[in-house]
Amino acid sequence: MPKTEDIIQRSGVSRSTLFRFLRGNNVRPEAKKAILKAMHELGYSTKELFLKDVVLEISVAKDFEKFKGFTEVIHGITERAEMKKIRIQLVIRTGEQIRRDYEKWSDKNDAKGVIIIGKDAENENLEAQC
Repeated sequence: MPKTEDIIQRSGVSRSTLFRFLRGNNVRPEAKKAILKAMHELGYSTKELFLKDVVLEISVAKDFEKFKGFTEVIHGITERAEMKKIRIQLVIRTGEQIRRDYEKWSDKNDAKGVIIIGKDAENENLEAQC
């Protein structure tokens, strides 16, 4: 396993830049590219870096308990997400709440994806359009 000194030497970035990057803080795009290249060349797995702080929303209807197999589906998703260190947020939204929530959606939002489960066609289509 490479040491931080190896990554610093190969990438040409400073120690503080490397540690800012590893903590998930912003670094210059050139520095990020150099660090990732060095890590790859040294055989360091970088896929975990891209899953860090990822949140997946599961959007369900208010009457989600009517959905047969709901518990099994949620269990399967959360079990796999935990293995990948992805956080899950269960959200209940319908009608206008869907529009309001997605209007606030941005790249700065932690959520990186939404799974829609057990919604009626109208709310599912509304959420898919947002």
